[in-house]
Amino acid sequence: MIKNILTIPTTKSISLCNYFSIWNNNKLCKSSLFYFQRKYHSLNNEEFLKKFFCIGKEVQNALFERKPIVALESALITNGLEYPINLEVALKLQEIIRNNGAVPATITILDGKIRVGIENKELERIAEPNNQKCSLRDLANFLVQKKIGGTTVAATMWIAHQAGIKVFSTGGIGGVHRGGEKSLDISADLVELGRCPIAIVCAGVKSILDIGRTLEFLETQGVNVLVFDKKPNFPGFFIPQTEFLAPHCTDSIEEISDIIVCSQQLGLQKGILIACPIPVEDKSKSELVQHSINQALNEANLKNIFGNKVTPFVLKRVAELSGGESLRLNISLLENNARIAAQLANLYTNKIKNTPTTMEDENKIFVSSQIKNTKNEKPLVFCIGASIVDLEVLQKENFKNSPKVDISSYLPSNIVQRAGGVARNHAEALARLGIDVLLFSAFGTDLNGKTDFGANFLLEKLEGLKNLDFSHSLFCKYLGTATSISISNSSKGIIQGFISADELLSKIDSEYIDKISNLFKSADFLLIDANLTSEAIKRINYWANKTNTKIWLEPTNSLKISKIFDALGDWPLTKIDVFSPNLDELRSFSENFSQRVGKSEAKECKDFITNIEEHLLNSTIDSNFHQNISNIKLPQSLQPKQHLLITCDRFGVLLFSRSNNNEFKIEYLDAPKICSEKLISVSGAGDCFNSGFLFGILNNLNLKECLEFGRKCAELSLISIDTVPETINKDIFKV
Repeated sequence: MIKNILTIPTTKSISLCNYFSIWNNNKLCKSSLFYFQRKYHSLNNEEFLKKFFCIGKEVQNALFERKPIVALESALITNGLEYPINLEVALKLQEIIRNNGAVPATITILDGKIRVGIENKELERIAEPNNQKCSLRDLANFLVQKKIGGTTVAATMWIAHQAGIKVFSTGGIGGVHRGGEKSLDISADLVELGRCPIAIVCAGVKSILDIGRTLEFLETQGVNVLVFDKKPNFPGFFIPQTEFLAPHCTDSIEEISDIIVCSQQLGLQKGILIACPIPVEDKSKSELVQHSINQALNEANLKNIFGNKVTPFVLKRVAELSGGESLRLNISLLENNARIAAQLANLYTNKIKNTPTTMEDENKIFVSSQIKNTKNEKPLVFCIGASIVDLEVLQKENFKNSPKVDISSYLPSNIVQRAGGVARNHAEALARLGIDVLLFSAFGTDLNGKTDFGANFLLEKLEGLKNLDFSHSLFCKYLGTATSISISNSSKGIIQGFISADELLSKIDSEYIDKISNLFKSADFLLIDANLTSEAIKRINYWANKTNTKIWLEPTNSLKISKIFDALGDWPLTKIDVFSPNLDELRSFSENFSQRVGKSEAKECKDFITNIEEHLLNSTIDSNFHQNISNIKLPQSLQPKQHLLITCDRFGVLLFSRSNNNEFKIEYLDAPKICSEKLISVSGAGDCFNSGFLFGILNNLNLKECLEFGRKCAELSLISIDTVPETINKDIFKV
């Protein structure tokens, strides 16, 4: 198969085949071509947003919480209707959208900014007489000159797309004017529809235009045109049905939402025009308006009125000739379109809410950077790493007393399926504790692009947590969701484990990290696990330094430790704020460290671990133990920026924390006291402990309280069949 190449000056060539999973399996999780159009913008995302955009608070929250949003144009307010009817209608449309479960985003130009979502007082300013409409070609002029501008369909489409809003409601779109084959008078709306992947809900085009040529032009532009009706007759604004036929029709709004989602899955950068016939109970009213239109067009022709003067003249004359009936029909179709658009936005949002970034406009992330562009009053943690289906084989304790069996025998055991993965576990536990969390992970899909069985199982555990957003995660075709199988018993924990995750998690690469990096500034912590590639860990560290964001690194298991050195160099902990190994991982860290540095530094690290183990194994946990352990000096190789948190299995936890004088203070907490009858599984206990500790840090508890809170979370995990039990919440330990 021949590969098309898009070459961008001064950059590497990028194969367009990367965006089609059938052609190139190595790039299944990459985004659409639009990402590269945005990537090579002259300003970076955050600069672009701050310079030109002002997002209303209601829309900000809706974007961040992934609520359905409907964009509304404002040329209707400045030029389509007279004051004060324009203001009344604008407010009514917003009310209809809210009543149908969506958030209205009226788009306009005001005070030198592109406004996406405005307050009522600002709407009043827009509605005042003598304001002008602003098309896409006029946008720069209006911003520089700080004019008030009512955005046309073309301008609103472009702005909504930049803001990550998919559904747009308007009255009718512009089209090819009558005689357009000679005058070339063609609305910019049609051109923008051919390059902007927005779904527009409208009542077709006004019958004063050339509907036939309009449909032909839309076909040339590759625009998907469908009529929301059983019949394909294209509506003519005031007229429910004309003789012109659209290529597609359906009376199922559910099907329309599926078409929008499918278009995104295919990466089509084209608009979708949803033409909704006006609901007219009295057909004579529609016929009256059409008769008035024909008369007004004849009068315009006799008076030699041409170009952009035709539409205002005809609309005004039609209102006079119809006795105001055209205005009533106009308002009726606007309200009908807003209602349909809100319903469509709800369906669309529900379908794509927990799907990959690749199915959504990249600018959804871009807009999120303004929503959380400063540290929040409420803590925010990003968890980046693995989401894994854990299958645990729990051996029967009396197995050794069973008759002798050969290696091929099936041994009696309990087999449990749990939602696991270090990043996923931390995300769930933190969310249950009331912390806002974004999970950046990778999941598998089936051949149709739908989440596979494993992904569905994992995501069901998270869907009810309103403060956890996993929508920016990757969903990768032909790669199954990560799965692990462990053999364990309640007394010894995991005896042997097997995992299939590396290929899937390799999709969380530098390019993906770069794409989400503009969000890092808003996070209080980036909690990452060593299931990630060394390339990804290195890139996260780079952006964390750029944005001054703290990193918590969870090493996951001893086999992953070498990746930390590959990513961060010979002294990796100098670049990490919190490091949380267990004793096995700490030994592996020492071994890797000894292979890279001089003997004296390596010996210092090894002696420290030996000293810790001797104290734990040979000492009684009493006041002498605390005195002895406090004399242990943390070697430089094991000094993170803030905390070294060592979990020591049944012996408890050791915490080394950097104090104001740059010395490390030592805290010790013994393990939860749980009788063997109540102990169910150790899987997830460490992740729950970390989450409880981090909750305490983010809520300014002292270190002892942080440790105790973490222990309580771990205890609940140990006595639960789930890695992260639903019983975990911020009220489990009253401080």
